[in-house]
This record gives sequence, C-alpha cells and structure tokens, in this order.
Amino acid sequence: MRLFEKTNTSIGFVGAGLLGNGLGKAISKKGYQVTSVASQNFSSAKQFARRIEGCTPYKSIEEVSKISDLIFITAPDDSIEAIASNLQGSKGKAVIHCSGVLSTKELQKTRDEGAYVGCFHPLQTFPSVKVAVKNMVNTTFSIEASKPLRKFLEKMTKDLGGHYIYLKSDEKILYHAAATITSGYTVTLLKLALDLWYQFDFSRDKALKALLPLLKGTITGIESVGISKALTGPISRGDILTITKHLHAINKTAPSILPAYCQIGLNQIPLALEKGTLSSDIANEIQSLLEKTLESTIIGV
Repeated sequence: MRLFEKTNTSIGFVGAGLLGNGLGKAISKKGYQVTSVASQNFSSAKQFARRIEGCTPYKSIEEVSKISDLIFITAPDDSIEAIASNLQGSKGKAVIHCSGVLSTKELQKTRDEGAYVGCFHPLQTFPSVKVAVKNMVNTTFSIEASKPLRKFLEKMTKDLGGHYIYLKSDEKILYHAAATITSGYTVTLLKLALDLWYQFDFSRDKALKALLPLLKGTITGIESVGISKALTGPISRGDILTITKHLHAINKTAPSILPAYCQIGLNQIPLALEKGTLSSDIANEIQSLLEKTLESTIIGV
C-alpha cells in the first residue's frame, strides 16, 4: 500500500507559515517526500519550496490535493475547515491539520468523502524556521487519528526525535490554553518585568540580558527538582514585608502591573504551601493583603 509508507507517500502542504515551513523542512530531512506546497501568498509558497529539494510551489490547493497522498493543512485555524472542504479527490488520501485547539470535526467533509483524517500538533513555539526545525527534537506532539494514519504519525514523531500523546476532541481546548499560558504568557510576564526595569532607566536589551539567565535558571530548577521545589521569592518564604514593599513601589511607578502581580501571587500561594516553606497562618495574611490590593485596583480606590 503506497499510503503510509515513509519513502513512497507524497506529502503536500497547504499553508507556508513558520509551522508549515518548520515541519516540512524537518520531516524532509528525515526522508519524508515533501513534494508540493500551496499558500494564499504564492511568494511564501515559493520560499517554502526553495528550502526543500523536490518540492514544487502551486498557486491553488486543488493542485496540491491532486498530486499528494497526504496533505498537511498548516494554515490559520479559522481557515482550516474551508480549506479541507475545498480539497479535491481526497478519497483514500490523508488530510491532517496542525491546529492545537481544533479537532478532526473540522475535517468531517473530507472524512465523508473517504479520506483518512487526523490532527498533528507540535507543542512548541516557532519564532523562526531555523529554530522550528531545531525545536522539533524532544517536542511533544498531540495526535488525534485512527489507524493506520495514527501509526504513521507516531512513526513521524519518533523520526523527529519527539514524543506523542493522544487527545480526544473535547480535551484540546484546555490543552491549548495550557500551552498558551506556558509560552505566550511567560513572554508577557517577562515583558512586565522589563517594564519595571525601565523605571530605573535600563534599555530593553540591557534588562533582557540581565533577566534571561534568571529565567533559564528557573527552567533548569523546574527540570531538576520539580515545580513546587523550584519556587523561590517572598511568597514562598512568607516574607510579608518584602511583598508589601513590592506593592507600594509598583503602585507608585507602574500601577498597571499591580493587578497582574497580585493575581499571580494569589495563585502562587498554594504552590508555596505545597513546597512546605509557607505556614498556613502567613499564607492567609499574604492572601488577604493581595486580595485587598487587587480589589482596590479594580474599584480605583
């Protein structure tokens, strides 16, 4: 059977953004035959094809659909269902989207026409094509598909040096929300920290140079001792005086950051209790302090 054989399956991509470019380049380096690509912007498709030997760019998804045994849809989430519905002659082929939040329901039309359908989402951030290819190693891929497509995607994950998990349709939204908090929210929190450094006239580059080793050290700590034991800071040690000083200083110089400081601090208290370095009495005092401060920021007192 030609389909689901690594070296004989012709793979096409619809969508030529960072995810598509990274995944296409990564699997081609592992011996998969990426032969075609189409994108809303044809120049993007041509750039994609230049990175992969034997890949041809096309102006329409119909052309990719005709010549591909397996089609990855790596376009924005809100266009996936429409793209899948417009694929021609998909019977007996495989159609896979790479959204982290959508399920195979968006591919129902192609399934009804006799296609194998699946979801294949890398739980990773891709700021550039080069980094995307590098980051595939050790990345977890969520898979939603039935046999034999599932086995093919499992093999692809292993070839990329990654790990796979299975998700049901109704589990994907929370899965994706967790990914958003882990990646995008971490970037945003770091930006808030940089904003505080601006108050004493440090440039973003200088502040980032100082804070990045701290962030990397935190990640290393989580990897080595676990999430609760890696927690440090005034809440973890019950230092109410320092927390109070933080609140006054932030309120004076960067009040827009105060709600985030309080809300995240409130969510940190259970972790500090789990670590065992914070007593319940002090935890209650800190909680009351943060809640009162947060309430005052909401009502403008």
